[in-house]
Amino acid sequence: MEQKFIAREKQLKQLNENLAQAVAGQGRVCFISGEAGSGKTTLVQEFVRRAQAQDKKLAVALGLCDAQTGIGDAYLPFREVLGQLTGDVEAKLAQGAITSENAGRLKNMLVLAGQAIVDVGPDLIGVFVPGVGLVTKLGAFVAEKVGWLDKLEKLVNKPKDKAGESGIQESHIFEQYANVLCRISEKHPLLIILDDLHWSDTASLNLLFHLGRRIGDHKILILGTYRSAEVAIGRGGERHPLEKVLAEFKRYFGDITIDLDKAVEAEGRQFVEAFLESEPNQLKDEFISNLYHHTGGHPLFTVELLRNMQERGDLVTDEQGRWIESQSLDWESLPKRVEGVTEERIGRLEGELKHLLTIGSVQGEDFTAEVVARVQQAEAGGLIRKLSGELERQHRLVRAEGIRRLDPGGQRLSLFRFQHNLFRTYLYNEMSQAERAYLHEDVGNALEALFGEQADEVAVQLALHFEKAGLDEKTRYYLQKAGEQAAARYANDEAIAYFTRALELTPKKDAEKRFELLMLRGELNSVSGFRDKQLVDLDLASTLSLAIGDQKYRNRFLLKKAGYYEQVGKYQDALDLLNEAKLNTVAQIDPEQYANIHKGIGFIL
Repeated sequence: MEQKFIAREKQLKQLNENLAQAVAGQGRVCFISGEAGSGKTTLVQEFVRRAQAQDKKLAVALGLCDAQTGIGDAYLPFREVLGQLTGDVEAKLAQGAITSENAGRLKNMLVLAGQAIVDVGPDLIGVFVPGVGLVTKLGAFVAEKVGWLDKLEKLVNKPKDKAGESGIQESHIFEQYANVLCRISEKHPLLIILDDLHWSDTASLNLLFHLGRRIGDHKILILGTYRSAEVAIGRGGERHPLEKVLAEFKRYFGDITIDLDKAVEAEGRQFVEAFLESEPNQLKDEFISNLYHHTGGHPLFTVELLRNMQERGDLVTDEQGRWIESQSLDWESLPKRVEGVTEERIGRLEGELKHLLTIGSVQGEDFTAEVVARVQQAEAGGLIRKLSGELERQHRLVRAEGIRRLDPGGQRLSLFRFQHNLFRTYLYNEMSQAERAYLHEDVGNALEALFGEQADEVAVQLALHFEKAGLDEKTRYYLQKAGEQAAARYANDEAIAYFTRALELTPKKDAEKRFELLMLRGELNSVSGFRDKQLVDLDLASTLSLAIGDQKYRNRFLLKKAGYYEQVGKYQDALDLLNEAKLNTVAQIDPEQYANIHKGIGFIL
């Protein structure tokens, strides 16, 4: 008995009403909440299927938040969304996250989206969408050279500003992203789905709030899903950032959340009955009552318990192919909750298969077969056959998500995903702390080896794995890289958090590295308007610059502190520091620093 769309017509009607308003030019934001397995994904998939069947122009883009890295991977779901709107659909198509029909619609929007980015979102290039890839795709699609394509090439080839030095604020990026979506929606109604927002990074939630306030006159529906229990417990000892966004949306738009936990509570018995009726059976009222008693009408619990009963032989088919109770059925011997079902299903695996999945669980809900193969020192082809054969088709614990290549013709990565995060969580939590640490180190090393010179691209993941492995030096390196990437995307809060964590892990004796991190964090505090925090960083950097004993470091500090004084209007103090730096600098030794000092003096005078 596979999970089907059952007994959620009321909630589907609410979604359809929101979409109808959006298509009529009244942009909307709405949410679906519910615990793991409550049916959020099934409801969204059925909604999308029916909506696209009814409206041939509707385009759907999906952004996923990641349990392992999403909290710190700036704008992850919105990067995925813009990637799909510019024709990057193969991965989602292979995952089954979008249909081939929708993939075709998204590909046909490539020129429209590309021109919109050039016209109203040029600073999104390299932040939300890779410029070189966009040029390549458009060059193959557009037969004749057009002016805006020339402009795109110039934007892609423009020298990149250092983090915090472009003068572009987060609000500018938000506005440009909104402008691009609004421009596209003039030709195609858009349905933007943001899945698992409880794992989202703060920058994405800030962008979501901005979009919600901007799309009111456009044909756009933004639909987010989240687990209310995850939001309720907060994040890092503080209020969950999604909670504030939800409260603000409720204040402006009223109640826009469809609560599936309440639906399970109110319609649980109806769901169990409807689900059983979806296949031929001769099961009696007593069986239905017992099933409801065990599952509470929770969709995932119901499906998993029935699957468990089939595999144990508690349910069998009669001569007409109808499900009936077997003589061996004993409700007392069945797991009481889905946790018990999960334990029993995992427990049936041979040791080798279970270990394979355990390694995958360390990488996350999504994992890479080649990483597992390197950790196991196994041949990748044979391991992939086990994943696709026994673990996908027989045990139905994972599913293939397609193939990714790091570069055209480069390393191939075979992507898999746990059928449900509960399976991944069970395997991960079953390990001891020591086992996890060793496996995180092995997974981190495998990712480094596979990505090679492109390892910085997965800095967020590598920082996570090496930190859990207790490898401070590697963790510091990738935390700094992750912070630089976040800063380049104008996700200043995330970047500051990465640099702060890197500082915490950097020994006090390593003055040069601490100085670099303080300068990076101080610049972002400046951009974010946190003057008090910027001053603290500068004072710490001053002490370190003297301890290092290198005039270059001292002058870098003097330039930054002079910049701070300029920002707060203390021009004489700034001039004093610049003149001190001027006395310490020889043009032939460091011409760039010498020029910057004189430029600063000239600006004040």
